[in-house]
Amino acid sequence: MIIVYQQSREFNPFLHSTVSLSRTTYLRIFALAGIDGVVSLSLGAVLVTLRLLPVARSKTPFYPGWDAVHTHWDPFGVTWTELSGGGTLALVTDYYISWSSPVLSFIVFGLFGLTKSARASYGRTFRTVC
Repeated sequence: MIIVYQQSREFNPFLHSTVSLSRTTYLRIFALAGIDGVVSLSLGAVLVTLRLLPVARSKTPFYPGWDAVHTHWDPFGVTWTELSGGGTLALVTDYYISWSSPVLSFIVFGLFGLTKSARASYGRTFRTVC
């Protein structure tokens, strides 16, 4: 907490000297970076862990070679029975991977797309199109 306070004291003169970056915009960017970091880091940690657990439990090599990795490149589908057969962890992982990007997109829009200047820009664009 002390580090954040010190950073704030050092950054305040810069915020007051520039017109292109307001304190609210800075806080929005800071919040976006924090949220993205939490989501991305947790996603990365979960994916690495889930990929390495089966490798650690089996006798298969970590990297089976170029030929094994680059064969059977056809698209494949997974039925609900197959997906739910993997257990709760597989379902949670699949949904987390699928929904993390849309959730981050809504967060970005919520932080930057609903500001006063953004709404004014939407209004100008709407009037121009009409």
